[in-house]
Amino acid sequence: INFDFEGELKKVEIFNDLGQLILRDEIEFKNNGAVINTKELPNGVYLLKILDSTRSDSSKNFSKRFVIAR
Repeated sequence: INFDFEGELKKVEIFNDLGQLILRDEIEFKNNGAVINTKELPNGVYLLKILDSTRSDSSKNFSKRFVIAR
């Protein structure tokens, strides 16, 4: 997944359609963009959450559903 985002969000979590945490990692933004490798994920519907490193202000968090279909 490639995306652009302005801000200081630093952690990523990916959940499957059952709500189970699949991936939790820190990401590094370069020029307001980042890449998340989903190569190992099977086909399905997922929820991507990007969180600020402190999680102190939920308004700085971002979530988006995505589908993997190869």
